[in-house]
Amino acid sequence: MFGKMSFWDKGIFLATLSVALIKILLLHPTFSDENFYFNVAKNIAEGLTPYKDFFFAHPPLQVYTLALIYKVFGSSFFLGKLLSLFSSSASVLFLYFIIKQICKDESAFFSCLLFLFSPPFLAFSSISYGMWETMLFLLLSILLFLKKKIFFSAISFAI
Repeated sequence: MFGKMSFWDKGIFLATLSVALIKILLLHPTFSDENFYFNVAKNIAEGLTPYKDFFFAHPPLQVYTLALIYKVFGSSFFLGKLLSLFSSSASVLFLYFIIKQICKDESAFFSCLLFLFSPPFLAFSSISYGMWETMLFLLLSILLFLKKKIFFSAISFAI
């Protein structure tokens, strides 16, 4: 797995994995909107339809993804938090590969390390607001665009 990766690739992967594992150990309930999103996802997993059976004033990507996870594994606070944590961690890696397309490996590594250890990332990377899922697809779209895969970039951006 690590055979063709550069030193910087391995470094950002291990740093992101380390932060994600520490964040998993520190998962805790928050007094925020994420509880509402968890409940909406649970309602969808139980067969209710947003905008028809109950009011929901947000785009549906996050809650439908979470509802699918709840349908497969059962509704769980831990799983709800993991979706955001996975999305935020994958966003760091996509950001690294985007910057690597434009700059040197070292620049990509250090800029992503700054992002990974920034207070907003550390504070909000495991809180389920839907922003990390959106960020994930936006960064994937940019990366695909830079790799000249315009069609897939457009699909990722549209999601």
